[in-house]
Amino acid sequence: MLPSLDSIKGIRLLPCAFYLALFGLALLHLEPIRLTPHPALLQGLLAGKTTLYLEPGAKEAGVFKKILPKAGVFTLLTDRPYAQAPVKEQEFHHKLQNYLCPLLIHSEPVEPRGILFCSQESVAQKRLEETGYQIVMNLGNGKGLIEKKP
Repeated sequence: MLPSLDSIKGIRLLPCAFYLALFGLALLHLEPIRLTPHPALLQGLLAGKTTLYLEPGAKEAGVFKKILPKAGVFTLLTDRPYAQAPVKEQEFHHKLQNYLCPLLIHSEPVEPRGILFCSQESVAQKRLEETGYQIVMNLGNGKGLIEKKP
C-alpha cells in the first residue's frame, strides 16, 4: 500500500512545510545587531591605557607586575591553612596567574622565589617560618617578595 501524500511515517507534511517556510522567511529578514563602541573606552583600548577598565587581578597584583621579571616560575604563599574561604583563594590564584602571565605561579612552596600575599603580618610570618622562605622585599601588610633560605 502506498503512503498518502498527507503523511509519511507519521509526519504531517503540510504543517512541517508551513513552519519550515516560516522559519526560512524569518532567517531572510534578520539583520545583525550592530553596537557602537563607547568613544572613551575605544580610545583607551586602542592606546593601550586601561584607565576606565581595571583588569582582573590588577588591584591585588599591580605592584608585583612592576617588580617581577617578565618570565619565570614563582611560588604563591597565602593564608591557605588559616584561610577563611578557600574558594576565594583559588579564584585569587587564577586572577593572579592571568594578570602576571607569562609568569607561572605555583601554590605549593617548591620554587626558589615567590610572592607573599597574606591578609596579616602575623600570618605572613607563620607562613614564612613553616615553608622555609625569607622575605626579600617587604611591601607591608603581609605582602612581599620572598626566596628560599639557603
